[in-house]
Amino acid sequence: MKTHDFLLELGTEELPPKLLIKLSNALRDNLVEELERLGIAIGKVSAFVTPRRLAVTIVKIQSHQEDRLLEKKGPSVDSPEKAIEGFAKSCGVDLNSLEKRSLGGKKYYFFHAKELGQPIKDLLPSVVEKAIKNIPITRAMKWGELDYSFARPVHWLVMLLDDEVVPANIMGLVSGNTTKGLRSSDSS
Repeated sequence: MKTHDFLLELGTEELPPKLLIKLSNALRDNLVEELERLGIAIGKVSAFVTPRRLAVTIVKIQSHQEDRLLEKKGPSVDSPEKAIEGFAKSCGVDLNSLEKRSLGGKKYYFFHAKELGQPIKDLLPSVVEKAIKNIPITRAMKWGELDYSFARPVHWLVMLLDDEVVPANIMGLVSGNTTKGLRSSDSS
């Protein structure tokens, strides 16, 4: 399967020095956890941090999520007919499409489906948003009229898959391929 390299950079106002490593590691760990949950194979993951940015690189991220087999356990075969019909309806199938199987000496209905894998480019925006949202921040700030909070206001977002921008709108920021260097002092 084809792989890509991924870069995520979150540009912020000056982050508290005591939080730099903690925030960086949390972002990296949250990204890895979410990608693993989705069954995405990844290679080497590195986290980088400066007072005004958090960044994570992933070398060799799988280009496409593998198809997954889903199984959903339903009511026992002895359950009221309405419960069984409700389970079938919630799965989007008729009663004949459900499998009956014994589990612990009792028969249950089971639903099986194949979930088609999605391209990584389509999955990354929600993965990144969850990873950022799940960073533990004890004193988060809100800014602007948006309903987002973080350790400090966020000003830019870089999301690159190889050399292509991953389109996303996270925390009111549109992802791009432009970062910012050191803050220069104006001597005028």
